[in-house]
Amino acid sequence: ASRLGGSGEWGLPALLGAVERPLGLTLTYAITVGPRAYFAGAFCNPVSDPGATVAEAFELESGDGQVGLPVRGSDGSSALTPCAWALGLSAVHARHRAAGFLCRSSIRTSLFRGASVELVCALAMQSTLLLTQSLDGRFRVHIIAAVITFLVYAGGSLTGAIFNPVLAFSVQFPCKGHTFLENSFVYWLGPVLGKSSNLYGQFQFSLQAPDIFLTHSRKESV
Repeated sequence: ASRLGGSGEWGLPALLGAVERPLGLTLTYAITVGPRAYFAGAFCNPVSDPGATVAEAFELESGDGQVGLPVRGSDGSSALTPCAWALGLSAVHARHRAAGFLCRSSIRTSLFRGASVELVCALAMQSTLLLTQSLDGRFRVHIIAAVITFLVYAGGSLTGAIFNPVLAFSVQFPCKGHTFLENSFVYWLGPVLGKSSNLYGQFQFSLQAPDIFLTHSRKESV
């Protein structure tokens, strides 16, 4: 739920002019704070859990991995959303219903650039989660929400700034404009490479940390 501000429900009203960009970003911030404040430790994005490796994040055994349950949740929301929009609670809902709930791809740049945007967003999000682990949850949730809002502001016009493979599969892959392979390249490969880059950086730091600590200790002893 915390990543719906990047596209999907808020993306369509923005394109139709029903939601101005400042309001959309404000809603992104609010939608992010809510779930993280009340469901601390829960991750609906398999590449956002700082405690999981790429292999663990995409573990599908028994459907209970960090991808299995989010996929089920995304499928459920995708099935229920048209029912909610069909109620025609606003003019935007009514127009979308009249158009048969069609959507267009959020990729408005080259595939390479789009994948790069998703990679940088995933890397920034992963780094933020790691660097704020020791902070009080009351402050951490607002830092995370601010970073997500900034990423949506910076990359939303290019790819929707989703950096969530599960959510992208649910709200972007069915849209017209790009093939399954093109969507996979941008919305799957990009975030996975972002996660992998962060893990590689952690690994390199863990190798150098003992040497740094030893050098510091020697200086203090002198």
